[in-house]
Parts: sequence; structure tokens; C-alpha cells
Amino acid sequence: MVSLTDYSTSAQLLALHTSAEISPRLLERLLRHFGTPEGLLSAEVSDLVDLETMTPDLAQRIAGAFRHLDAARDMIDLLAEREIEVANHVDHSFPSTMGELNDPPALLYVRGHLPDPLPPLVTLAGADEATAEGIETTAALVKTLIPDVGIVTGLTSPIDVAAQLAVGTAGGASYTILDCGMDEIADEEAIAIATEIAERGGVISEYPVDRTASPNSMQESNRLLCGFSRAVVITEVYATSERALDLLTFCEQIGKLCFVYIEPSLGALADESALTQAVDNGAIIVEGIEQVDLIRRSLV
Repeated sequence: MVSLTDYSTSAQLLALHTSAEISPRLLERLLRHFGTPEGLLSAEVSDLVDLETMTPDLAQRIAGAFRHLDAARDMIDLLAEREIEVANHVDHSFPSTMGELNDPPALLYVRGHLPDPLPPLVTLAGADEATAEGIETTAALVKTLIPDVGIVTGLTSPIDVAAQLAVGTAGGASYTILDCGMDEIADEEAIAIATEIAERGGVISEYPVDRTASPNSMQESNRLLCGFSRAVVITEVYATSERALDLLTFCEQIGKLCFVYIEPSLGALADESALTQAVDNGAIIVEGIEQVDLIRRSLV
């Protein structure tokens, strides 16, 4: 008989994820019902089948997840040799802001480290089709926020790159949320930037290292961009800026503070449609470096 106490919480959660492929939202509900990952792994099929949204096939997979514990433990050890930590949301190192999400990830793969409580974190985002002015505005804003504020970005847009390069120049803490597993970062420039980020903060993904990006990856990682930070700041946005617009919507849904930063000398780097949506979603317009203290005060 398997003794579950021989396995870490991360190994238990990884075994569940590997065998059952449970969505973060369902896993959160199951953990609330059974109390702990150990309690869920100990459940019989009869304990599971009567639960809402539970199918017989899924109940069977969950009940058999204990068979994957050794493989999960071996995988965590292998990743540790590569300096990749498998952190779990039961761990006290998980940022408290992640509790704002209805579906926090059960596991995170981390190269570097998870954020400390201080400095507070702000997510910076912008248009995928960023202009030179948007890149310049983002870099200037970062240099104003650092070192009192840590920076979180994705790793897919010119705005993300500009923000991370500015942190590297100014010094300070920064983190990036991946849309894929760590071994699937395809762009050489992104790999180089991720390596630098890991040295001053953390490269973070909820996906196993060999997972490629999927059609849902952007929305899934957007929720983490919100979950890791106390506020979101957008520096450039247009009607075609899918990620930035999705972030605006998600911020409204969970009550996360969101700002649109405008450099007065350049004007709003946004079209009318996107700016209207931002305001309708509750975003606060911040104009000029002198108003950046409004963002800082909101983080207390």
C-alpha cells in the first residue's frame, strides 16, 4: 500500500495533474471538498462519482493517480537538478494575491524564485503591435517605478521586452509569466532575456516544461499576470491588442486595479475603441510621470 506521507505535496499534485489532467478550477473545488491533496488521493471512486461535474472516467483517473507518485517525485528531482522548482499553492511561498483567483494553479514551475512580499508588484502590458513610442514610454515608466515596485510581464510582445530590459538597466526585481513550458521558449532573444530575469527574479509557468503554447495559453497566463501583481498598467493598446484587452476584462472581473499610462508629450497610445473599453472596464487614466505616485499609493 502506498504511503502518501512519503511524497511531497508538489509530488502529490503533480501525480493528480499527470493522471487526471484536472483543470485548476475543478482541482481547487476538489481540494476544498477533500481538504488536502492527500485526502483527494485517498478518495475512492465511490467518493468521487457523486460530486457535481464529475464523470465516471475522471473519477477513475483521480482514484488511480497514486500510481503516478513515483514518476512525479522523480520528475521533481530531475527538474531540481536543472534549477527548476516545482512550487505548489499550499506552500506559504505562493503570493497571497493569488488567492484572488477562482482557479489558482496547483503547481508552478519556477526558475529563479517566486516573488517576496516586498516590493509590491505591478504587471506591465501593452500592444503586441507596439510602436517605438510605446516601447520608449514603457521603459521610462519602469525606470520611474524601480526599485520601489517590482515588475511582472509576459514574454511575447515588444512591450514585455522593453519593460524587462529597462529593469535590467535600472536594477530591481522582475518576473515573467510564460505562455508555454520552459523548454518551449522558441525565440533566442526571449531565451536570453528569460535567463537574465531568473537571476534577478523568476521565470514562471504553470505548464510542464515540454508543454507548447495552446489557443488558451494567453487567457490562462493573463490570469496569472493579474494574480501575481497588485495592479496592471497598460502603456499602449488598440482594438487589435488581444492580450491587453483581455487583461482589461479580467481585471474588471476580479476587481483588480488597472491603469492606462499616457505620456502627455506623445498622447494616448491607443485608438478610440480600445481607450473607451479601458475606461468602461474601470481602468484609471494616469497622465505623466508626475502622476505615477497614484500607482504607487494604490499598492499599499
